[in-house]
Amino acid sequence: MAVGYTEDAAARMGMFMQVVQPSFPVGIVSRAEALKFLGVSDGPKAMPRLVLLDKAGKPAVSWSWDDAPLRDIGIFPAPVRQALEKLTK
Repeated sequence: MAVGYTEDAAARMGMFMQVVQPSFPVGIVSRAEALKFLGVSDGPKAMPRLVLLDKAGKPAVSWSWDDAPLRDIGIFPAPVRQALEKLTK
């Protein structure tokens, strides 16, 4: 799932869909709604994020693109895999 939260997300949606041709749901929310849903404070590390949802659709774990697991591509898969394993048990 991808969510656009920038002020111009609606204007960019068509180009995104055309270029990326995602095979997953795509939507638009306000930045305030995204921050509230994720339970994070606004700031330079607030967005973008990789978020894993639990079975109820609530954020279970999330990382800013500046957090170590995502910043270092060498360790990226391990923390995500570990979190997915916990969520799917």
